[in-house]
Amino acid sequence: RNMMGDDSPEENDAIRLRGLTSHVNSVAFSCDGQWVAASGMSGAVKVWNVPLACSNSVYPVASLFDPSTSKNDTFTPIGVNTIAFTPDGNMLAATGNDGSIRFWSRSSWT
Repeated sequence: RNMMGDDSPEENDAIRLRGLTSHVNSVAFSCDGQWVAASGMSGAVKVWNVPLACSNSVYPVASLFDPSTSKNDTFTPIGVNTIAFTPDGNMLAATGNDGSIRFWSRSSWT
C-alpha cells in the first residue's frame, strides 16, 4: 500500500522528507501509521506527520534532538544507531553510539 492510501504503484509515490543533514541511520513508523521518525549520524532525531508529508509538508513537525541547537543536552552528538516507537505509539526511543538510550513522550512531537 502506498502512502497515498491505495494499492496502485506510481512513480511519483516517493516523498523525500527533509530535515536531516547527515546520513540516515534509522527510520521507524508508528504502529498507527501517523508518524515517521528518522535519525542520523549527526545525532539528530526528527519526527514527521505522515498525512502532512503526503500533502507536501516535507519538513519535520518536531526536532526532538539536534546537536547543532542543543548545546547543553547530554545525548550523544556523535550519532544515533536505532530509533523505535513503543507499540502504543506514545513513546519514541533512540540509542546513541555511546551506549546511551533516550526516550521522548508523544507530547514532545504533537
